[in-house]
Amino acid sequence: MSDDTDAGELPAMPQTGVYLVVTLTGSHYRIDFDQKTATRFPDPDDADPAKNLRQDENERPLLRMGALEIGHDLVMVLNIRGDGIPTVRRTTPVVSWVRIA
Repeated sequence: MSDDTDAGELPAMPQTGVYLVVTLTGSHYRIDFDQKTATRFPDPDDADPAKNLRQDENERPLLRMGALEIGHDLVMVLNIRGDGIPTVRRTTPVVSWVRIA
C-alpha cells in the first residue's frame, strides 16, 4: 500500500495506523484505525458557523467506514452522540490522505 495520495484509488483499505484525510471543502479528518476513532476538523480558513458539525474536533468512535478513495465522498458511521445510536457522515470528495502515525 502506498501512502502517496496525489490521485487515484487506494489499493487496499488501511487496517492499522492513523491517517489525515482532507476533503474538497478543506475539512480534515484524523482517522485512527488502531483505536477505531475519527475526528473532524473544519476548514480553519472558513468562518461560516453553518458548516460546523456536532462534536467537531472531538474524537468519536468509528463504527464503520466506506471505501477511502481519492475523488469520492467518504462515508463513515460514527457514535457522535455517545449513546450508541449511529450517525452517518458523508464527506465531500477526498482530495488527499497521508499516514501520520
